[in-house]
This record gives sequence, structure tokens and C-alpha cells, in this order.
Amino acid sequence: MLLRASAQGLKFCCNEPDSRCTIEEWNPSEEGYFFLNHMPNGTHVIKIVNLQNVLLEAKLCSTVVQFVNSLSVENSPKLGIVIIPATCTIETLIMFKTGVRIIHFEKNSAIISVTIRNSPITNIPATLLTLPAIQHILLEYTKIASIDLSWFYPLKGLATLKLVKSNLQVVHGEGSTNVTTGLNVINLSYNSLRALNLNGFAPFAELTQLVLAHNKLESLTGALNIPALTGLMLNHNRLKQLDACQWNDTQRLQGITLAHNYLRQVPACLERFASLAHVDLNHNRIGYVRWEDLQQLPKLASIDLSFNRITAIPADQAQYPPLLKQLDLCGNPIGVVTIPDGLNDSIHVTVV
Repeated sequence: MLLRASAQGLKFCCNEPDSRCTIEEWNPSEEGYFFLNHMPNGTHVIKIVNLQNVLLEAKLCSTVVQFVNSLSVENSPKLGIVIIPATCTIETLIMFKTGVRIIHFEKNSAIISVTIRNSPITNIPATLLTLPAIQHILLEYTKIASIDLSWFYPLKGLATLKLVKSNLQVVHGEGSTNVTTGLNVINLSYNSLRALNLNGFAPFAELTQLVLAHNKLESLTGALNIPALTGLMLNHNRLKQLDACQWNDTQRLQGITLAHNYLRQVPACLERFASLAHVDLNHNRIGYVRWEDLQQLPKLASIDLSFNRITAIPADQAQYPPLLKQLDLCGNPIGVVTIPDGLNDSIHVTVV
């Protein structure tokens, strides 16, 4: 353990077994950077807590040893501007509970992950485009109100984009299929989206997870055209109807979640998605189910229709999907007496 302290309150603590150094109550303009020369060899992580300066400048990266690969700044409300130079060798940058409004990245081929949480930042930092190696972007609890999906096209290595629990109200996108990206996950949950054009996601041909849960979505327009998509999360919105008939055949789609919406019927044309195995429609207003459509789903294993307005289910077991194993009907005005004899032998039906 190495410990340095100054009369001004600076605390500098390094734990060599953990390869981690923590700096607290640091004011670079008063205390300078000299103490960083005492950082042990093999330090991989620097955590700065309650930085006493509005600016975190490039000098930090030029001072710390080259083997540091993670920089975290936490609980620093005074910090408003961050500058990351081209010479910085960190791979991971984390900003948590800061006053950061501006982050400037010089062209940097080392940074892989950027996380900004609990920040008053209002725009996605434009200079993220200067990070060719970036793979993960997480923006949480920010003031960002709009996002242009086409802005991320140049970031060919980007795998996950999460803009969550923020103020997002508008999503723009060109929808051109002439451009492709390697994004695997887009998560825009816990925002304030009311309307969305699905065409904007067309360039993300390798996307496997699209998370739009916990918004205020009332309408979805355009066609879903993402051939690699396996999971679509639309739960906790305000959708009254959903028509999948104009969507391209997404043969890999395995699960769709539409719980806690205002749907009055099962979305049309779900039978077009041959790999669909799980459908969650609990807490809607569905009163009638076209079982003959769902019967065409050869891999459907579970469907949750709990807390809807369904009064009866088919008496003929042959009307159900061939591989159905779980049917949840809890909270519906349906009696046990209406469940066909023998149905529970092959399908686990839950009504209470």
C-alpha cells in the first residue's frame, strides 16, 4: 500500500495487489501532477473521486505511466470539461456522477469503451468518431434528447450502443441498406420515445438485440428489416396495435416481448417468423387470440397471455403450436373448467 496526502486534502492511495490507484480531492491547478510519478509499476486502473477542478486536461494522460488501461472519474460535480488526447493509452473511460457537459477526444486508437453516467451532457460527443477502436458506448442518466443513428455508421467496430434512462425523445435514421455496421446491441430503454420509424435500423444488419422497453411508444412505423435479430423488447410502452405484416422475414427472431402495453389483439403476422420461440404479451387488453395463426409457428415454446381479457381457449389440442410447452393465462376471466381435458399433459397451462 502506498499513501500520499497533502495539507489541501489530496489523498493518493495505491493497492498493488489490485493494480489500482485512487485519487481523492485532487485539484490539479494547485497540487500539480508530480505525485503521479509515485504510482507503482503495474498499475492498470486509476480512479479519481471528487475532482476539485472544472477541467480534466490532456496532461493527465501524458503524465501517467503507459500501462494504465482504465480511467474512472466519480462523484465530481465540479468537473465540466474532459479532454482525452491522442497519446492517451487507456482502453476504458468511465465518467460517473460528474458535471461533465463537454468531452473532447483527439484521434485515439486505444480507447475501446466509453461510459458516461449521471451527467448533464446534452449531446453525444461528436469526437467519439475519432475513436476507430471503440466497441462499447454507454450513456445513462443524461440530458440527451435526440440521436441520429446514421452518425454511428463510421464506427465499424462498435458492438454495443446503450442510451438509457435519459431524456431521449427523437430517433433519426436514414434507413439506407447500402451502409452496414457491426453493431450487435442497441438499447434505448427507459426514455421518452413516443413514435419511432423502424426503417432507421435497417443498416444494422448484424444487430441481434433491439431494446426499446420502458418508453412511451404509441406508434411504430416503417418495416423491421434486421436479418440477424434474435430479440425484440417493446414491453412497458403505450402501443395499442402492432402489425408485423410489413416487416421483412426475420428468420432468426426467437423472442418478442410486448408486455405492459394496450394491445387488444395478438400482433398480426407473427407466424411469419419461423424461429419465434417465446412471446410475452402479459398485461395487455387482449380478448381474442387467433390460435390458427400461432399454430403456424413451428418452434413456439412459450406464450405469456396473463392479465388480459381472454375468456376461453380452444378445446382441440391440435389447434396449438406443435412445440408449445408453456401457456400462461393467469389473471384472465377464464375458468379451469374451460381448459380441455389432457391439455396439461403436453402443455403446462397456468390460470391462477
